[in-house]
Amino acid sequence: MNKKICSIVGAGINKGNLSLIKNSDFIIAADGGYKYLSDGTVPDIFVGDFDSLDIIPQAKKIVKLIPQKDVTDTFECITQGIEAGCEIFNIYCGTGGEFDHTFANIQCLIYLAKKGMKGYLFDGDKVITAIYNSSIAFSNEASGKISVFAADSICVGVNIKRLKYELSSGQLTNDFAVGVRNCCVGKGGIISVKEGCLLLVFNKEALQNVI
Repeated sequence: MNKKICSIVGAGINKGNLSLIKNSDFIIAADGGYKYLSDGTVPDIFVGDFDSLDIIPQAKKIVKLIPQKDVTDTFECITQGIEAGCEIFNIYCGTGGEFDHTFANIQCLIYLAKKGMKGYLFDGDKVITAIYNSSIAFSNEASGKISVFAADSICVGVNIKRLKYELSSGQLTNDFAVGVRNCCVGKGGIISVKEGCLLLVFNKEALQNVI
């Protein structure tokens, strides 16, 4: 059974990935992100406090938030998507604006990974994702750079196979960046962690080759 895909359009900088939302089952606009849906796309849900929007949005459902709240608009979008039965979340226009918003969106990826779901944050030609006590594999067609970071204070049992620089049963910490700019070499690639959460950054095209 295919997992339901939710696309979230944020209010960050539009880096040209919105054509991909056509592949989703559910679309949520986060406040000012609604302005990027200029092709007439009507989101399933609009979420926001209207602090970065000067028009009345058209959506199948509107969730109005108060400006003084404990969660970000993106996190509320994820909550709404989970309630709608989604398990894979693609976040667009969620980087390049205010850095604290970008960082909060990366934290959302960690949250999803620890809930046993998948989240992908699109940043131009790059994609950011997280894995928790699990693995990710790429096919032989994947190309470009892959960076690996510890999201938890200590990640143990880290294995990096079939990339230029390999690691066996290693340990990564979140205060030392040792996994930056690894390379695909035409042999696919497998990254796994026994205990902990890893953040991965790789070429957008490589996402099509995730096994």
